Amino acid sequence: MEAAFGLSVTLTMLITTFLITLYLKIRKVPLIAIVLITSLFLAVEMSFLIANLQKLHEGGWIMLVVGGLLTGLMLIWYYGKTSQDKLIARTQLSPLVLQKLKDLSTNSKIRNHATNLIYLTSSDSPDTIENRVLDSIFQAPAKRADIYWFLHVKVTDEPYTLQYEASALAINDVYHVVLHIGFRIEPKVDLFFRKIAMELMAKGELSYEKSEERKYDTDDFGDYRFVVANSFLSYDNNLPYWRNFLIKSYYNLKLIGVKEDVNFGLDASNVIWERYPLVFAKADQITLVRI
Repeated sequence: MEAAFGLSVTLTMLITTFLITLYLKIRKVPLIAIVLITSLFLAVEMSFLIANLQKLHEGGWIMLVVGGLLTGLMLIWYYGKTSQDKLIARTQLSPLVLQKLKDLSTNSKIRNHATNLIYLTSSDSPDTIENRVLDSIFQAPAKRADIYWFLHVKVTDEPYTLQYEASALAINDVYHVVLHIGFRIEPKVDLFFRKIAMELMAKGELSYEKSEERKYDTDDFGDYRFVVANSFLSYDNNLPYWRNFLIKSYYNLKLIGVKEDVNFGLDASNVIWERYPLVFAKADQITLVRI
């Protein structure tokens, strides 16, 4: 075990040096300073690595096996996530789309789904939204709400950032919010949303109409529901074996991973779960014979 520990510490030092180099490059430190600092650390760490290489046959290989497995899991996750993101279609939030949302919001013939309906979106721009979000709202049965929120959570490189941007796409009907959260801040999105809504109300940028349904409601902004969408691998796919293995492995990892409601700090009572199929490669070449 001593051999595995020594080799793992040495490789950790090397990885840290590469990360420091990238950080200095992002910070636009002069190139000569980056070269000098990196060379100094590498000279020391490479000497340790050469000295520890003889420990491979003494148990150091265990660390390489474990590291290889973890690297494989990370590569599978990266491949699956990037493949999924490529299939997410987006559309412009045009005046026509916004008008449809306003009409749906004021249509009293349709049962009110919630006062505030919040969709977690990957779009950080108020001009675009995923097609699946609009499908979720408009497809029968339509989800009517007094106010529609499109909320994007952005984790920043600064550790303690806690800021937000709010854009009124249609006053008192549709809002787009970008929440900037530092990587050291616990993402209590449920709480942050209530704070944002209250602040917009205090500034006069948001107001709620007191309907008969809300006459006895003690909350100023009514009830709210977060809509969290998860994709799944459709049976309509026709993938080669290696790609099918990688995509299925990605979805299996998601099953044992942290759920979105926990990850974003959402109270389970305020979450609506939706699932939608993803087709990576259509199975068009099918010969079906009628007899």
